[in-house]
Amino acid sequence: MGEPMLNLNEVLEAHRCLNKDIQIGQRMITISTVGVPNTIRKLAAHRLQSTLAISLHAPNQELREKIVPSARAYPLEALMKDCKHYFLETNRRVSFEYTHLAGVNDREEDAVELAALLHRWGPGIT
Repeated sequence: MGEPMLNLNEVLEAHRCLNKDIQIGQRMITISTVGVPNTIRKLAAHRLQSTLAISLHAPNQELREKIVPSARAYPLEALMKDCKHYFLETNRRVSFEYTHLAGVNDREEDAVELAALLHRWGPGIT
């Protein structure tokens, strides 16, 4: 399907199909994205009962831009703010995907910084 947030209408239709036609509960569906500006809030407005997963891969903007080039268009603070909005709007948690890359984002300092980032944004951000 590619980056879901670049195809939001199709993702919503696939979600409807999985939920209504195939009868997979909304809470069993996770929508994973690297994050595209202005789309997480649009998704939240649909008030789906699905988990949002963010492909984060770095604890700060500078490193994230090296690992995920498209991150330049979506500053980490704005992404986290939109994730918090998703949680508050849907009452569904947001999870974060993080691939460890040897010597790139796998240092103890990265883990501490990641924990601080997630802690700062509070409940619903796991």
